Amino acid sequence: MDVLNKLRLVLLLFICWNTLSAQELSKQLITIEFEHVTLNEALIQINALDQVRLSYNPDHISKEKWIDESFENKSLDAILKTLLGSEFEIKYRGSYIIIQPKKEEVKKKHPIKLSGQVTDAETGEVIKDVTIYEVNKLDATLTNDRGQFDLVVQAKTEYLTFAVSREHYQDTIIQVRDASEMSVSLKPEKKEKTSIVDRFEIETKKLVQFFAPKESRKNARNVKMDEERFFQFSLVPMIGTNGKLSGQVTNKLSVNLLAGYAHGVKGVELGGFYNIDRRGMTGLQMGGFGNAVGEESHGVQLAGFLNTTKGYTNGVQAAGFLNVVTDDVKGVQAAGFVNISKKVEGVQAAGYVNLATQELRGVQASGFVNLAKSINGTQATGFVNVTKKVEGVQIAGFLNVTKKLKGVQLGIVNIADTVERGVPIGLFSFVKSGLHQFGVEHNEFMPYQVSFRSGLHQFYSVLSVSIDPSKDNLWSYGLGFGSQFSLKKKWYGNLELVAHSIQNPQRDQEEDDFNLLNRLNLNVGYQMGKHLSINAGPSLNLYLTKVYDPVTDTYGDLDQSGFYESTSDDLHLSAWVGYAVSLRF
Repeated sequence: MDVLNKLRLVLLLFICWNTLSAQELSKQLITIEFEHVTLNEALIQINALDQVRLSYNPDHISKEKWIDESFENKSLDAILKTLLGSEFEIKYRGSYIIIQPKKEEVKKKHPIKLSGQVTDAETGEVIKDVTIYEVNKLDATLTNDRGQFDLVVQAKTEYLTFAVSREHYQDTIIQVRDASEMSVSLKPEKKEKTSIVDRFEIETKKLVQFFAPKESRKNARNVKMDEERFFQFSLVPMIGTNGKLSGQVTNKLSVNLLAGYAHGVKGVELGGFYNIDRRGMTGLQMGGFGNAVGEESHGVQLAGFLNTTKGYTNGVQAAGFLNVVTDDVKGVQAAGFVNISKKVEGVQAAGYVNLATQELRGVQASGFVNLAKSINGTQATGFVNVTKKVEGVQIAGFLNVTKKLKGVQLGIVNIADTVERGVPIGLFSFVKSGLHQFGVEHNEFMPYQVSFRSGLHQFYSVLSVSIDPSKDNLWSYGLGFGSQFSLKKKWYGNLELVAHSIQNPQRDQEEDDFNLLNRLNLNVGYQMGKHLSINAGPSLNLYLTKVYDPVTDTYGDLDQSGFYESTSDDLHLSAWVGYAVSLRF
């Protein structure tokens, strides 16, 4: 009994197998009635409720205060504050609700040393890596391989309250008045199905493990609490105003000289190098190198190199190199190199690559590659865009790829499975359900020509190669656009504008040899079969060339007399009306 009086050990009445955290439980609505009972008896009555575990020193509770009151659908926190009044403060630690006097008698600061051993209540085996901490100052230590611990705390009050916590075990709360040595037994929690470790869990990241010592990470896993404090300062994790339990504290103003490790931030966090928040961030977070957030981020997150957020992000995330969000983004995600996220509603901009694994509503812009499951808005890049569905505009310096297009593709090469509405525009467009047509043609400027048309009937690209063996294999390649329209039954018409670059293998090609034939063709076609048609029609030709033969005093390689000719600054222009006949299949 002397030992119990000395230690002031508060034993709880009942420990449940399935317990909610005290903070979760305190918000639940309950109904309870007290009929002429003392305050102490009222607390005992509350403690008897399912999953409620109160910790307090009975000596601090008035035996003269009587309670006659009923509560209906009130939160446990509100009930306790009503019963206790303003003389007590309530702290939530793991599954415990700790009640302490606000104005304890202040004594001269003196050290209290707590030491002992922690064992498993069922097996009797010692337990290593158990966190023992003082609930107010958050001074903490871990048990060693033999389950032993020593913790010295500078006390200014008569009693100190300590919590003993270990992952997968139920918490224990003890109150101590003097230096003491004790044995503590922890009861295992009810075993649940083993969960697969999330590969994005913040504590598994190498960079987080580098900056956050193993002891800090073990304490974070062991201790079930989240305390809010206005200000904290740290040099590195564990060396700061929040000590070894910084991972359990949410700060309103946090300053980390080198690196910081906290439960979260609701305000402003500044880090010289790296900021780590195990849970959420609300406000402004700035890291010279990087920021890591384990849950949601709301506000502005700025880093010189790297931002990683495991949860939903609402606001602005900007980094010099890389942004990673394993959930959705609403706002702006901007990086000098790469952005990665799920759904994006807003702007995703990167110097090299953007990746949105779900829908992007807004703008996705990059210097090299954009990847998204679907786009509702604009996707623009210097090289390649790839998505399954576009509702809007897809612009690329080289290649656009989508399965379903509702809008416009603009690039050198465009590829789509189907176009529900809109059009692909480029030198070469391939639509799986659209137009794919080869042609063998004859015209007045070169007798033999093969061509390929691809895209939509209403707008398609034309690629062609022509040759005239009678003129020392004079040949040309052509690029252009066309549109096909129905006339009657099997009859149709098409209008095409194609530019042909004339190549003469018998002449040295000089850089300033400009030799271009532009043809506007109006054809009428007849569909002879499912994949066979014949076409014919006139063409308007505009020939521009700087090729000059001083022997014959003629310009160009094409012997065509036209209705218009002129020469200005060594550029010769001639125009004529020609024809074209083709078989397409």
